Amino acid sequence: MSLPVLLLLSLLTVQCGGCDWEVVKNVKTAIDANPTGFRTVFPKDYYVLHHYAKSMLCDTDPCCVFPAAIVLLESWNVLLRNLWDEHLNQSLIFDLKQTLDIIIRKNKNTERLREEMDPSQFSPLFSSPEELLKLTSELFAQWLEVGCSPSMEVCEPPTLPPAAEKKEYSPSRVRLLTTRAISSSMEEAELARMRDLTQPSSSRGPASLSLHPASAWSLLLFRLYQWLLP
Repeated sequence: MSLPVLLLLSLLTVQCGGCDWEVVKNVKTAIDANPTGFRTVFPKDYYVLHHYAKSMLCDTDPCCVFPAAIVLLESWNVLLRNLWDEHLNQSLIFDLKQTLDIIIRKNKNTERLREEMDPSQFSPLFSSPEELLKLTSELFAQWLEVGCSPSMEVCEPPTLPPAAEKKEYSPSRVRLLTTRAISSSMEEAELARMRDLTQPSSSRGPASLSLHPASAWSLLLFRLYQWLLP
C-alpha cells in the first residue's frame, strides 16, 4: 500500500484515545518517506542553535522519552520562531511540535517537569533542520516501543543531568539563522494566530490542544499528506 493511501486511510480511521500509537506511527512513516524534504527550502548552511542531544533518549529508563521530548519541542520552537508564515514547511513543523506536545501530555507528571526544566542548562548544539527531523523520527520510534504501556502515564520522568562541559562555537564556523529582533509580544501573537487556525473557539482548556482529538489528528495527517505530494 502506497504512503499517500496510508495517510488518507488514517484520516478516516483516526485513533481518538489511548496512546495514539497508530497515528504516531503514520506520522513517523510520513517524515521517514521524505527525509530530505527540507533540502528544497533550507540552504546547506542553515543551522539552528538548540539544546537537544540524542543521548537524552536513554535506553535505561523508558520514561526518559518525556524530558527528551520537552527539550526537542523547544528546539523546534527555536526554528519555527524564525520562519515567515509563508514558509513552505511552516505548517509541517507546527504539526511536528503538536505531536511532541501530545506525547508529552500522556504523562501526568510532565507539567511539573516542564515548569522546572530549563533547556538552556544543556550544552548548545548546531543542527540543520534535516537533522532535527531525523532526531524527531528517532524519538517517535522510541515512543512507539514504550508509549502504550500503562505505566508510562504515571512514571516519574527522570531529571536529565546538565552537560559537564559546554562547547564553544565560532560564529564563522556556521551561518546561524536565528534572530532576536522579534519581541515577545509578537511571538505570542504569532503562536496564538497559529493555534486559532487549528482549534474552535473555547473559553477553557489548553489553547494548543482544546480541539477534538480526531480533528487535530486529521488536520495533522492531511498536512503531512500534502507535504508528500510531488
